[in-house]
Amino acid sequence: MNGRFDSSTTAFEPPEDYRLGIRGGPLLPSAVRARLSPAIARDIITGEPGQFALFYSDVAPTGQRFAIALALAGLAEQIPIISVQRGRLRATSDVAWWEPVDEADASRGMLASSTRLPALVGHAGVVSNDPYRTLAILRDELTDVPIDLYPPDLAPQQRAWTERIFFDLHAAVYRAGFVTDQHEYETEVTRVEHLLSDLDHQVQKSEYLLGNGPTDADVWLFTLLIRFDVVYAPSFRLHRYRVRDFPSLHDYVRRLYRSPIFRITTDFDAITRGYHLGIPILNRGIVPVGPDDLFLR
Repeated sequence: MNGRFDSSTTAFEPPEDYRLGIRGGPLLPSAVRARLSPAIARDIITGEPGQFALFYSDVAPTGQRFAIALALAGLAEQIPIISVQRGRLRATSDVAWWEPVDEADASRGMLASSTRLPALVGHAGVVSNDPYRTLAILRDELTDVPIDLYPPDLAPQQRAWTERIFFDLHAAVYRAGFVTDQHEYETEVTRVEHLLSDLDHQVQKSEYLLGNGPTDADVWLFTLLIRFDVVYAPSFRLHRYRVRDFPSLHDYVRRLYRSPIFRITTDFDAITRGYHLGIPILNRGIVPVGPDDLFLR
């Protein structure tokens, strides 16, 4: 590993006073209930396996991002990764599968239900539901990881990309879907389309955004792109282009989807149901049929 890892400078977080101007969307810093302290992060990493668990929903991109990141970091046994829809994720370097949760994890799941997911939960309650710095703080406590999603030598580039991914994709798709002013809507559409075009050029150069290995920027981006053609394009008023209209970007998503962890944590049925039944303005009492994953093979 080159350089020194520092979560305070690597992880992107939007300004405390940033507002979406709409209801819903990504959790913002001002709404975070619990932030992970370095001391608790140290306990999570160095303590007995299973003392803390991640609870997340298959519907939301941030939950999938956390699940993928912990699994790639080799922490699936140290920190049980639990989907509230499908159970506990087990993983090795080349295979992943689901198992039912045990009684202890089911009890902790009740604690997790009191806050917005994803959340890290101990026996006494939620220790973090911060979507911005939690993963980086955990990485701070690791001396060795099979896949380093926060390589220190790429920190400035990663932070720049994750900032764009947040403002120009994660926040922008929600604003495009739910703002009520035509000009604001068209501004967000342009923002999203420019980013997709820039990403298409970027991934022509290498297998991943920043070189030959995945970073947190890739994981965050994947969880949004995998939902784009399925939900954001047809239902969030972004239907001029799809990911499939950007050849290099489409190939990039397909490559990531072939990885067992990326693929097993993608549940199109949960995503489709969650968005169309869980967002009041989209809920017409009907769940759209599909999709399959043929466009990713």
